[in-house]
Amino acid sequence: MIARKSPELTIHNAIADHLRLLAPKSCLWFHIPNGESRSARTGAKLKRMGVRKGAPDFMVMYHGRVIWLEVKAEGKYPSKEQRAFRDLAEAAGGIYCVVRSSAEAMGALEGNGVPMREVRSRALPSQYREAAE
Repeated sequence: MIARKSPELTIHNAIADHLRLLAPKSCLWFHIPNGESRSARTGAKLKRMGVRKGAPDFMVMYHGRVIWLEVKAEGKYPSKEQRAFRDLAEAAGGIYCVVRSSAEAMGALEGNGVPMREVRSRALPSQYREAAE
C-alpha cells in the first residue's frame, strides 16, 4: 500500500518552501516538530526537555515580533491544547494565526509586518503550487 501525504503536510511543505524563498534574510523561522508518533520513553524525555502540547507548526520572528503559525487543512480546527497554547502565546504578546494554505500564511505574515521578498525567476516545485493557492 502506498502512503498518501496528508493535506496538512502538503500545505506545511509549501509554507516552508515559500519561507525559504520569500522571507527576509533577517527573519528567523522554524518548524516545531511536535507531531509524529513516538515511544512512551521518547515522549517522556521530550516532555522533560520542555516540549509543550499544542505548540503550533511554525515560529516566525522578525524585528522582535513573534508569529506562530498553526497549519490546518480545510474543515479541521485547533485542538483544546492548541487553543490553550494560542491563549498563552497571545497573553505573552505573540501573534497566533491558523492558516489553511501557504498563500494564507504569507498573507498573515505580511499583515503582521513581515515583508516577503519578490522572487520572479524561481518557481516552487509543482507539487506545492496547488497548496499555495
